[in-house]
Amino acid sequence: MRVRTLGAALVATGLVGVCPAYGQDECPVGSPEVLVRGIIPVTGDGPLWVGVAGGELDWAGPNDGVTVVWVRDYEVRGAVLISGANRGSGERAGFADTASALGTRNERYRLENLGFQPNSISQADLRRYSFHRGAVFFPEPGCYEITAQVGRETATLYLNVEQP
Repeated sequence: MRVRTLGAALVATGLVGVCPAYGQDECPVGSPEVLVRGIIPVTGDGPLWVGVAGGELDWAGPNDGVTVVWVRDYEVRGAVLISGANRGSGERAGFADTASALGTRNERYRLENLGFQPNSISQADLRRYSFHRGAVFFPEPGCYEITAQVGRETATLYLNVEQP
């Protein structure tokens, strides 16, 4: 699957409007940026970013998960709960700890507090951010709106999943 990502503006409420059907070319995608040296580039505006290994991937089917790295800013306190759906069809994305998760996909995914510690980053970055491996399963190609509730704040990310 080909995935492109973009972080939207951080909003203080969890309201998401009804969206019209979007073609893949109309998905608001952006270029990944290096947030923390030593990990893959990520997209987002905080307090949650996502990095997709390889940047763009061709969609291979609903049972092939995309491995991602979630980066969370510790300055925003509270639990992190992630969900998402195709903006055109409403099909819900599935989330799991690994791309090989059979039968353990959830429509809502909670990040664990600690995550993992990449070896190649600074101690200052480890104090500011937490890093979490995960996987996203897309039932079909299209533009997915991923919503992350972080404490009292909401971040919205867009993933454009393209058919090869």
